Amino acid sequence: MSGRFWFYLGALIIIAGLGTTYTANARRFENDQRRLEAAAADADRGRLEEYLKKQTDSYKLVRLALTYQITRPELVEPTALRAFELNQNSRDIAILAAPFSQKAKERILFLDPLYQQALE
Repeated sequence: MSGRFWFYLGALIIIAGLGTTYTANARRFENDQRRLEAAAADADRGRLEEYLKKQTDSYKLVRLALTYQITRPELVEPTALRAFELNQNSRDIAILAAPFSQKAKERILFLDPLYQQALE
């Protein structure tokens, strides 16, 4: 075989090795990034749970839940449920918590019977 063949074969092996290394490093970086994001989300959830235990103002929690709808949708549910737990006589809070709790849906109908059409 000619020298040209061995040159192209060597170049092909080197290029394949570099491509494999790049792919492995990119996947490792993505996995590390996902792991760090999951750890940060767990820490945020833990801090939020501590805050929800201490908070007694349901309207502050409603504002927080509305902010979370835009920025962190996974944190809306515990915030809305805690607000509903604190103030079950507010129709607006019951509406906010309704997607997460059957009890909140039933409470909406008790507080505002005309809302039945919107729930269906």
